Amino acid sequence: MMPPIDDHETLITQYVAICNEALLRNVDQFPFMQILDAAEKSAQGRIVEARVADISCKKSVILSLENKRIELKPHESCKDCRCDYRWDIDFGYLQDVIKNPAGYITNPARLNWDWLYASR
Repeated sequence: MMPPIDDHETLITQYVAICNEALLRNVDQFPFMQILDAAEKSAQGRIVEARVADISCKKSVILSLENKRIELKPHESCKDCRCDYRWDIDFGYLQDVIKNPAGYITNPARLNWDWLYASR
């Protein structure tokens, strides 16, 4: 069993990698293809600040959806912070996804896609 991960950047980076794998493997599957197309239209140009909600480090990253892929960058790259929304991700949820990636990759509906649709 993998030890708990408490580094926020590692958690989010690994989570995004799992989400991108789920996107890659399911992009042509019904209904995921239709959901992704709608999300891509809804999120076009949107920048979301993401941080792990329940650990003491309050550093964050920015997420965007580009070409059916989640892009992750340091929040410092967001000049004058023009983020459209801040998404606080549950620490336990991230650890579960990272410990059990196959279940989330084969069933992407289990992943939390709320950040794609949220607004300020």
